[in-house]
Amino acid sequence: MIQGTDLDPVAVWLANVALAAECLPFVAAAPAAQRRPLPEFATVGDGLDVPAEPATAVVMNPPYGRVRLDDDERARWSHATLGHANLYGLFLAAGIEQLADGGAMAALIPTSFMAGNYFQNLRSFMVDSAPLREVTFVEARSGVFAGVLQETCLAAFAPGANRSLTQVGSLNGRRVQVARVPSPANRGPWLLPRRKSEASLAATASKLPSTLAAAGWSVSTGPLVWNRRKADLGSRRSGNCVPVVWAADIDGGVLHQDPARDLVRWLKLTGNDERVLVLDEPALFVQRTTAPEQSRRLVVAELGDADLDRWGGRVVVENHVNVLRPCPVSQISRQLLHGLLRSDVMDRVLRCISGSVAVSAYEMEALPLPDAVTLASWEGLRGNALDQAIRSTYGARP
Repeated sequence: MIQGTDLDPVAVWLANVALAAECLPFVAAAPAAQRRPLPEFATVGDGLDVPAEPATAVVMNPPYGRVRLDDDERARWSHATLGHANLYGLFLAAGIEQLADGGAMAALIPTSFMAGNYFQNLRSFMVDSAPLREVTFVEARSGVFAGVLQETCLAAFAPGANRSLTQVGSLNGRRVQVARVPSPANRGPWLLPRRKSEASLAATASKLPSTLAAAGWSVSTGPLVWNRRKADLGSRRSGNCVPVVWAADIDGGVLHQDPARDLVRWLKLTGNDERVLVLDEPALFVQRTTAPEQSRRLVVAELGDADLDRWGGRVVVENHVNVLRPCPVSQISRQLLHGLLRSDVMDRVLRCISGSVAVSAYEMEALPLPDAVTLASWEGLRGNALDQAIRSTYGARP
């Protein structure tokens, strides 16, 4: 069925003619006694409505983008939305609901549903109703969705408890088989390898018992939205000002004051800024957005006691930086976590969670970690010794 509220009758007629022409070779191959008149293939309607009859197959390239739901719509889609609703997520949920017993759904969609915070309920609904059976990651970032540079995939879903494996492939001109992995079975971010070299790593990491959040570390986005405070930003310290940490100050993995940000280095505090914006304790910083050409997605720098002193004891963090801070009880020291996040292994693990150039706080808190005993055994390790311990635990191949 071709559906859409903006299709005029002529467009629908042409679509029917085109689809009928595609089916003529199959009709011609059938015995004359068994031939039937070609049906009307295309109809106009709302793809989110419940159809009169369930579908054996649903194939879609759905619309995408945030959509505002009224109270009735939010109640209708509560099983598939959390916070912001994305239109393609609604279509995925509707497609699964429309499937007949033994049916299957295939979709060309962004991969954000696999890891994004707002897709938790959708992932849970998929796991329970129609688990992921096959996914092919499209390596090209442009030319798939107009004007959108993000990771895209061809995904197939089907109900059936006897199907416990997911086929993973990669498409770059031709499809390459990557791995067969256990079908994702949770509402958290799904770890799926994009390349054969990551298959063992993803399989091992997905079985680790802890996460960064469970190990006692919180991740938050820097609270300063600079374009809302342009009038309070300046190049010189005056009055009650605090230096700003920008994403450019983390390039290279060492905290520094990038000259390109010197004109907006200081923020004048007003109102409740002291309570909301100011950071006055050691932390770790991770760039929240990386460029496609960067070799790493995890670009991390440490704000230690000495660094904090050099910056005047207080900083304000801009919202293109993630801030990592320990909870009152944590299982991993700042120094060890710094070394862990700087490792090649953790950068590769993050790429198995998200193919996006954005590094969200939610995805970082979901980074898989070993148990507390293993983490404690790493505390005294540095350099190659730590890297070797990480590779061994995560089953990472060079």
